[in-house]
Amino acid sequence: MNGKTVLVTGGAGFLGSHLCDRLLAEGHDVICVDNFFTGSKQNIRHLLGHPRFELLRHDVTFPLYVEVDEIYRIPVDAYHSFYSPEKISQYEDTALRRSLAGRTADPMSEVRVVIPAAGEGTRFRKAGYARPKPFIDVLGRPMIEHVIQNVAPRHAQVHVLLRKDHIASELAAVTSMKTRGHVVHEVDRLTEGTACTLLLARAAFDDDKPVLVANSDQYVDFSVDAFVRDCLDRNLDGSILVFKDAKRDPKWSFARLDGTGLVVEVAEKKAISDLATVGIYLFRRGSDFVRGAVDMIARNDRVNNEFYTAPVYNYLIACGLKVGLYEIPASAMHGLGTPEDLDGYLARRSASTKGARS
Repeated sequence: MNGKTVLVTGGAGFLGSHLCDRLLAEGHDVICVDNFFTGSKQNIRHLLGHPRFELLRHDVTFPLYVEVDEIYRIPVDAYHSFYSPEKISQYEDTALRRSLAGRTADPMSEVRVVIPAAGEGTRFRKAGYARPKPFIDVLGRPMIEHVIQNVAPRHAQVHVLLRKDHIASELAAVTSMKTRGHVVHEVDRLTEGTACTLLLARAAFDDDKPVLVANSDQYVDFSVDAFVRDCLDRNLDGSILVFKDAKRDPKWSFARLDGTGLVVEVAEKKAISDLATVGIYLFRRGSDFVRGAVDMIARNDRVNNEFYTAPVYNYLIACGLKVGLYEIPASAMHGLGTPEDLDGYLARRSASTKGARS
C-alpha cells in the first residue's frame, strides 16, 4: 500500500491514534473520524498540524460521505484502558460478562453419546435367550434402555448402532427409542471391531463437540454428568472411566499414567497397570476420535484381530493431546455382557432390594 487515502474510525483512541501515526509515517493521507465518547483529542494533538492528516468529529452510526481508498475501523469494544483502577475493574467486569455469555447454558447438551450395539450376541443365543442382546429384558426394560439412562448426560443426543436384523425383529422397541429422540443407525454387516462400527456413524459426530462412547452391555454406579464436567474443568482432550483391578485381569483394557497424572498408554487385553477401563470413553472433540480411529486402522493396529475403541487414545496422545482418568470403585462396575454376568447382576439387585425391605 503506498500513497493512499485512509479513513480510520475511532482514530482518537489509544490504538487508533497509533495507527494514524503509522499510516502517516508510511506516506498515506489519513482521515481520522471519532465521536470522542471514549477517544481523546490529546491522543492526536500532535497530528493536528500535519499536512496529510484531517480530523472529523463524527458518529459513524450516521452516514459519512468521503472518498477513500481504505478504511480501518477500531471498534470501541476492542479498546480497553487501564489508566486507573476503575478502568481495570470495568474491563474485568466486561470480560466476565462476555465469558459467561459465550458459554452454553448447559454444556451437557453438546455431548453426543454413541453406543455400538451391533454384535451378534452369540453367548446369549446359545444360552437360550430369544431376543437379541440389546433387547433382553432386564428388570422390566430392554438392556439398551438401562445403558442409555446410565451413560447419557441430561439433554445429550443419543446415537445407537444396531444390527439391521435386530431392528427388524424389535420394531416396537426401536420405535420407542426413536420416539424419545434417540437416533438409531442401521448396521448391515459384521464389522472388524467397535472402532469400525462407531465410524459408520461418524457423520453425526465428526466435529469439535464432545462425544462419549459407551459399551452396550454394562451398568455403572456413577454420575455421568460429573465425569463429563471433570474432563471439561480440567481442560482435557479425553477422559477414560477406570477402576482399580488388583488382579490385573487381561479381559479388560488398561491405562498407564505418567508422573503428572496424564495417560501415556492404553492397552487392550494387556495389564500395563492396575487401572482397568470401564468401557466408557470421552473425547473432547468427536473429530479427534475419528482421526485417531482412522490412524489406528491405517496402521492395522488390531487386538485379537479386531479394532477396539480404547487404543484410539494412543494416537491422540502421540499428537500431543491430553488424556486423563476418572476413577470409580471396582464395586461400581456391573457387567451385563454374558449370561453369567447378567445373572450375577440380577441376583445382587434382588438381594439389595430384599435387604432394603427388611
